[in-house]
Parts: sequence; C-alpha cells; structure tokens
Amino acid sequence: MRILFINDMYTVGGATMALKELLLRLKADGHEPIVCTSVHDSFNDFLDANGIQNLPDGHISVMDVTRRLLRHSSLYFHYRGSIRQRCSMRWS
Repeated sequence: MRILFINDMYTVGGATMALKELLLRLKADGHEPIVCTSVHDSFNDFLDANGIQNLPDGHISVMDVTRRLLRHSSLYFHYRGSIRQRCSMRWS
C-alpha cells in the first residue's frame, strides 16, 4: 500500500524521530511510504539512504502562511495545489 506523508521539518525533535521509525517499519512490512518535504535537507538524505521515496516539492508550511492566508485568499489558492502538482502520481 502506498502511504503519503507530508513533512515540514525545521528542527529534529520527537515527532521527526517517531516518523523515521514509522517509515522504516512500514517499509519493512511491505508498504511503500512516500514523503513530501518542503526543502531537501538531512531528512531527505536519511530517506534516500533507506530507499524511501521522497519529494522535496517546495510547499510552504501552513504554520508559515496561516496569517497571510486569512488576509489574502488568493495565496490560499496558489499554495493549495502545490503538493498535488508536484506529487503527480497515480494512486491505486
């Protein structure tokens, strides 16, 4: 089964460590985890080293833009499609 994760990692903490463990376990159990990240960083290097597909797609974290989105609805429509456009793949 393909499973998509969207990760906005700015600091390595407990959630990131838990995600790493989860991804490794899912892969070991025969699933196909896929991770979209906002930038390419050490987390992507970890994913590459473990054979986990990852896509640094350039999306902006909702934590970064929520205030602006509330004031400028056109920004919402601009960023809403970024993950869908960059991660264009067929889901079964």
